[in-house]
Amino acid sequence: MAEPSGIAALGIDLKILIAQLVNFLLLYFLLSKFAFGPLGKILEERRKRVEEGEKRAQEIEQEKINLDETVKKTMADAKREAQEIISRGQESIKRETALAKKSTDERAATLLMATKKEIDAMKKSTKQELAREIGLLVVQATEKAVQKNINDKEKDAITASTIKEIKNDH
Repeated sequence: MAEPSGIAALGIDLKILIAQLVNFLLLYFLLSKFAFGPLGKILEERRKRVEEGEKRAQEIEQEKINLDETVKKTMADAKREAQEIISRGQESIKRETALAKKSTDERAATLLMATKKEIDAMKKSTKQELAREIGLLVVQATEKAVQKNINDKEKDAITASTIKEIKNDH
């Protein structure tokens, strides 16, 4: 037997090699058409969805940050507005208290003046009554002193002159 030469010397049969190469190419073509293509599309779609999900997650994170800042700003504004309302309320209470005090002071002053007028009128009336009584007492004392009866006209004249003298003294 003759010794094989070339590729056959390596133990490779050229016909089998070509058949395996055709089988490999056919299998590669079939896998490319029916497996790799659709699998590649599925993988590409999944990669796009993952990218979109990551992008959406970043957008949501940014929205959360923005919302947190808005909440903080709104809370600060609400606190400031509440403080302003409290401050205005306190000022309003102070004004109302001052007005009420002023009104009370005015009423007290008016009442005091009316009371003083009433007291002055009562004083005057009392003085007049007292002067009249003193005049009558003087007439009675004079009557007793002179031991004579004085008529009503003379009594009135003496009383009037006594009242004038008492008024002039005060």
